[in-house]
Amino acid sequence: MTNNPDWTIGQKVNIDPGCGLAGTAQNSLQPYIPQNGEYVWAGENGGCHYCSMEPPKQVSCDSGCASTSCCSIIGAKGSFKRVSYNADPLQCCLQQTKTIGDVTCDPNYRLNTKPDCRPLLQKYCEDPKNFPNSTCQPFCSQELAANRSTCDVASQNYCNANPTDPHCECLKPPEKINEIRKEYGDIVGDITCWYDGCQISKNPYMTLAMKNVKDNCKTTNCVIKDINVQADGKINNLNIMNKCGIPPPPPPEEEHKHEEEHKHEEEQHPEEHQHQEEHKKSKKENILDFFKKYLPEEIIVFLLFILLIIIITRRKK
Repeated sequence: MTNNPDWTIGQKVNIDPGCGLAGTAQNSLQPYIPQNGEYVWAGENGGCHYCSMEPPKQVSCDSGCASTSCCSIIGAKGSFKRVSYNADPLQCCLQQTKTIGDVTCDPNYRLNTKPDCRPLLQKYCEDPKNFPNSTCQPFCSQELAANRSTCDVASQNYCNANPTDPHCECLKPPEKINEIRKEYGDIVGDITCWYDGCQISKNPYMTLAMKNVKDNCKTTNCVIKDINVQADGKINNLNIMNKCGIPPPPPPEEEHKHEEEHKHEEEQHPEEHQHQEEHKKSKKENILDFFKKYLPEEIIVFLLFILLIIIITRRKK
């Protein structure tokens, strides 16, 4: 008989057809048991008749001569039972199948969504060579979505071995991003909330702790794709997403026109221009005094930093 993967541990299966000498039927019926190491003899169960010339060939006639070449002899039927599943559990989880070759997968390992597959796939995916494949990626995405840290080590191992992979930018941000974090600390907040490499559209690799922070970001002031801060304070290569309701800057030609008109007015009325500048300066100082009085210093620094980025971005345009 052939192996049936749906036979369970301890389940007895009758050998049919097949009939052996009563009391020693196992000797002649053993070949009828699947020979993959997963079954054992389970005993005799019931009477039958076998051919004297071809045991354990079962015959249907009563005892005595069945034909000119075969006598029917009273015998016993037999049975066997499953005692194990011998397929490799990891391969069963990876292939999501009932059998591998002639051996059977334990039902607990036939789908990689089964709880018993989790620790096996976790260890498998911690190998950087396996992490990006079509098994680990869906598995790890599913684990992260379920708020499990199963693949934290796997994602870190992979990004340590492959720091230039675009999906690793959140776990392994560029040095310039790390400099911002060191310089401003808690003022700028966690990079998962504002760095472009951590945005969901980039399908970033991250740990559960990083996901939890991102899920609870209170606001996004800007999304920074790339940044270059020089010693003179010049900031280049910004991609700002304004969330404050500020209208977009005027077209370049209109802005240039305003600058020319302003310059002409300065030349025509220098004293009036000087008075206006002094008034603006005084007004700015009053505003700063107001902020200093009612806002913490770190909040003021952060707001000025964002304002500086917006101003420079507008001028570049």
